[in-house]
Amino acid sequence: MNLIQLNAFAGPYTSGTAQVDDVTLLDCVELLEARRRQLCEEINACARPTTACDADFNTLLAERSAIVLALAQLRPLCRGEARIAHPHEDH
Repeated sequence: MNLIQLNAFAGPYTSGTAQVDDVTLLDCVELLEARRRQLCEEINACARPTTACDADFNTLLAERSAIVLALAQLRPLCRGEARIAHPHEDH
């Protein structure tokens, strides 16, 4: 799931001088968690495919894996356990 797809979940997004709705990290985590739950339901509802032969099923699994990875990276930020370095800071 990329940022454009995430914006579709988050609602209207505009750029330039227009007002942009604030989306927090917690909002992102909640949206990703909701999509992860939806994917789990879709995967459970699928007929059991022949392993690695069902492209749609494999796509659902890949998206769920990507969301789980994103959640693992975002949750510590939301809890204040991790820090995002400013690009102009010395590392």
